[in-house]
Amino acid sequence: PRIGKETKYWALMKITNTTSKVSNIKLFAALPDYVKWTGKTSVSEGNAIQYNEANKAISWSISNILPHSEAGVYFEVAITPTSAQINTSPILTKNIILSGHDEFTGADIIKTHSDLDSSLSTDKMAQQKGVKVAY
Repeated sequence: PRIGKETKYWALMKITNTTSKVSNIKLFAALPDYVKWTGKTSVSEGNAIQYNEANKAISWSISNILPHSEAGVYFEVAITPTSAQINTSPILTKNIILSGHDEFTGADIIKTHSDLDSSLSTDKMAQQKGVKVAY
């Protein structure tokens, strides 16, 4: 990412289930003030992704996920870095929470995930091009 130049990123979230049917699955996340929602989305299962512009909240849901199956939730965001972000890896998506109900145990499940930033630690191509904001 470069100061004053828009950079777009895709958040790729894969939800994998293990041995029990899980119902009432909901995914929530938020965008920092400096991140723009582009409106480009894709899901492999469940409802379309919803975006609330007023509070920059992202939500997705599916009625259930069967044992040993998965669902993908994908969306694009954009950032135009400022000079205050030089040598940082700005957060792109924050407050990520996945919840559901395990049908076998009867337990409610709540999983939080760390913020996603532009460091893209598992993306080899991004690592070669640079992941911190530069001039």
